[in-house]
This record gives sequence, structure tokens and C-alpha cells, in this order.
Amino acid sequence: MELALGEKTPEKGSIFFRGKQLEESTPGEIGWIPSNGGLIGNLKVWENITLPLWYHHKRTPQTTEQVLDKWLHALEPEKNEWADFMARPSARLGILDRKLVGLLRGLVLAPKVLVVDAELFNDTDQAVCNSWMVALEKFVKEGEDRAVLVISDGSVPLHWQIAKLTLAE
Repeated sequence: MELALGEKTPEKGSIFFRGKQLEESTPGEIGWIPSNGGLIGNLKVWENITLPLWYHHKRTPQTTEQVLDKWLHALEPEKNEWADFMARPSARLGILDRKLVGLLRGLVLAPKVLVVDAELFNDTDQAVCNSWMVALEKFVKEGEDRAVLVISDGSVPLHWQIAKLTLAE
């Protein structure tokens, strides 16, 4: 996972992303969804979702709200108290809601590659997993040159498989 995010360099060889070495990629091209959501506890849900957008200057607040609304409906259409949810401090969220917020942040950021820790799906109801997988597949289909990379350490089963890759050493 650290190699895919550019946090660690390979012992030998190089990793290229879109024709250049990974460490030369533009901020925001690679997104990351950790298993626990990766939230900043003293920020509200809305702030956790939008902080990367502000940091990378990718969208206006109005556009962000439109994109977020689209993904909220794709992930959990039955939740009708979104305003209260978005104003809630992240430290007070349960684990499932933390995972949901992390997933929303990744989708709204709209990177070229979204790296997902497979642990995100652990201890999550199968119906919720299914809606998340459908949203991730929709995310890939909607963007030009987009991909989702789900990484498992081997002890976590992947819930679906779109393509199987064999990596040569």
C-alpha cells in the first residue's frame, strides 16, 4: 500500500503513474481510503470530506455540494438527515459512519486512481458493501482514465473482482 501511495520507494526498479515516476505525480491524482476512514477527529464530517478539495484547489463549494449530493444518493439513499450528519464531529461517529465518510471523501476528490484498503469492507453488512462496490464501479465508469485499486494484505478477502492482474517480479 505504501508503494501505491508513493510513501515508500521500491527496493529496486521504479513505479510509473501516467508516464512519469510516481513521486512526480500531481497532488490529488492518487486518492486513499484507509480502513477506518482516516478522519481528523476535531473536524466535522463536512470538513473532513472537503478538506482535500480545498488543499488541492479542485472545486468551488457549489460544485463540491453537487458532487457530494450525487455520491450520497449513490451510497445511502435512505438517509434523510444529511445536514445533521455533515455537521457532526468526526470523533463522535461510529466505525461504519467513519468508513462512509472516508469513502465519500475519496469519491468527491475524484483522483485518477483511488486506492482502497480492503479492510474498509470488513465488519460491514453485505448490503452496504454491495452499495459501496456499485458506487466504486460507477466512479470508474464516470471518469476518464480512472481506476480503483483495492489492496488486501492477504488476510482480508476481496468482496469482488473486476480484473485479475499478475505482477511480474
